[in-house]
Amino acid sequence: MLKRRRGQNASINPALEHIEVDADILRASLTCEMCKNILREANTVTECLHSFCFQCISSKMIVGQSNYCPACGSSDSSLGVNPFLDKKIITDGRKNHLCQTFREMLEEKEVVEDGKGEKEGGEKEGEKKGEEQASMEEA
Repeated sequence: MLKRRRGQNASINPALEHIEVDADILRASLTCEMCKNILREANTVTECLHSFCFQCISSKMIVGQSNYCPACGSSDSSLGVNPFLDKKIITDGRKNHLCQTFREMLEEKEVVEDGKGEKEGGEKEGEKKGEEQASMEEA
C-alpha cells in the first residue's frame, strides 16, 4: 500500500486529503500494453482507451495503411491511416503526470525500505561525508 499526503488543508479541499492506494492495482493501470513497463510519454487510443508508451505505439503505426490497436486488434475500431493526426491516438497528459508521481512514490518507498541513510552504491551517508572530509584535510 502506497500512501501519499497531498496537503494540510484537507478539511477545506477534499482533493488534498490523505490517499491510500494499492500499488499493484495502480501499477497495472499505468503499464504499457506492449512493453509491460510503467508508461513513458503515455499515449491513449481514443477508441478503446488502451495506453502505450509513445515509442511502443509509434513503432506499430504505419502511415498510409489501416491501423488498429495493438492490444485489442479490433477491426471494429480502425484507427485510420494516420491515427496521430486524426486524434485517434492522443498524448495523455494526466496519465503522464500519474506515472511520474507513481515513479517518485516507488523511489521513496525503495529508499525507505533499503534505507536508513544509504545512498547509491551501498554507501551510508555518514561514511561518504567522512571520506570527503578526510580527502579535504589531506589537501
